[in-house]
Amino acid sequence: MGIQEDIRQIVDKHGSLNILSKLQALEQVSASSMDSSGATVSGPYDKDSNEVGKLNEKQSTVVQTVILSKDRFKSKDAAITWIKNSKFKFHKVDEATGTYRFRQKEPSLFKQDSYRTKKLDEGISIVVAIPKDISKHETSKFVAMANIIKTSKFQMLPTDIKSDLDLTIPMNVEIWILSEGENRDGMVPVSELVDSVPRWEGEDIIPFHDMSDMSDITEYSIADECGSTDTARIGEKDGKKWVVTKARITNRNIAYQMYLKQQKGEPIEVSAEYRWIRDYDGNGNVIQRNIRPGAISLVKRGHIKGNEIKILNEV
Repeated sequence: MGIQEDIRQIVDKHGSLNILSKLQALEQVSASSMDSSGATVSGPYDKDSNEVGKLNEKQSTVVQTVILSKDRFKSKDAAITWIKNSKFKFHKVDEATGTYRFRQKEPSLFKQDSYRTKKLDEGISIVVAIPKDISKHETSKFVAMANIIKTSKFQMLPTDIKSDLDLTIPMNVEIWILSEGENRDGMVPVSELVDSVPRWEGEDIIPFHDMSDMSDITEYSIADECGSTDTARIGEKDGKKWVVTKARITNRNIAYQMYLKQQKGEPIEVSAEYRWIRDYDGNGNVIQRNIRPGAISLVKRGHIKGNEIKILNEV
């Protein structure tokens, strides 16, 4: 894939960028390397070199960070508004000298020597990189309970079912997504659980779950996204540590289906989908390491006892 075709696909995905007429800006491309803090440090390179040609023709790159110049975006709020309008992910912004940086994916997910900075428009650049080879990684898909904790201040009877217009959108929820200890695919040590916490931030929530293919994360399109996670933390329940995320359901129809299913006594459940590397302890038991989330799915049936999604809004 050539550099211009690579960026054209990004522009197609984020149409509000309105910069298709400025592909010549790709002439100003620089190579990047990682410092100890995970930030990218740019330096010039020859875009026509064999190395760059191989990078773009044979391996697909993914947007890791979006960089907006303070010269063009006069305030942090203006930069955040542009990010949201352009359909990039936003859960926090890192301020540096002269720029606002919006991380889209964790640096640990990419090959260290594959980072490239591409200028899209004046004051707008992206950092792209090649994802690490996941051929040695395995995938887990687990399902959990979804309980509504505040549905109404009135007694719920069949005649009290609310309209979908009574729902506040986005619907704020809290998800207890993954715990320490043994699960169907292996053992999650506390240290690996804690290490995975920041990776659960900014993950998409989708309304379906593909159990027919356990070799990878469920495939989905932008149109399938019905919400996303925000902040993540470690919580404790029944003597076990859990990854707990705040999240938002942004699709009114999905939110209403969650509400109705709860009223029928058949609450929606959630599935944690993540990749991991297999390891073994001294007794030969499987240990799940380098946990890397891929998506959170809304489904019908569950596996992990104790997982739940709590709806925080009052209907």
